[in-house]
Amino acid sequence: MLFRSDDLDPPPLISLIPLTPVRPKRKGDPTSKRWQPPPVAKTGYCGFTTRDRDLPRDGDAHLEFLLDMVEQRIDAIRQIMLAQSLDWHAVFFKGDAEGQSFTDLSPGLVDRATRLGLSLRASEY
Repeated sequence: MLFRSDDLDPPPLISLIPLTPVRPKRKGDPTSKRWQPPPVAKTGYCGFTTRDRDLPRDGDAHLEFLLDMVEQRIDAIRQIMLAQSLDWHAVFFKGDAEGQSFTDLSPGLVDRATRLGLSLRASEY
């Protein structure tokens, strides 16, 4: 699940969402220590992953886990989204493993995500 905005401040999301944050950055934060001067984030970004959860290699299982977690916190998530003008979506990586195809996601889970305002996007490995 990804959140983006020029006004994004990751700590409120990180304290609210019980998933591992991925590369949280405010707009203007350095994105690498390898280069001088370091490149900076063009916008704020905070991702969360279900990768470290003990879930089956099944897109539906990951989506259902994510939706259950989001629904329990949707009012607080929406408050932060409004205050920080956030855009959010969930990314599903296409793969050859059974259940990993984005197009195989359960229509009921996709509808549930849509009702929450969480768009789903496919991405290649």
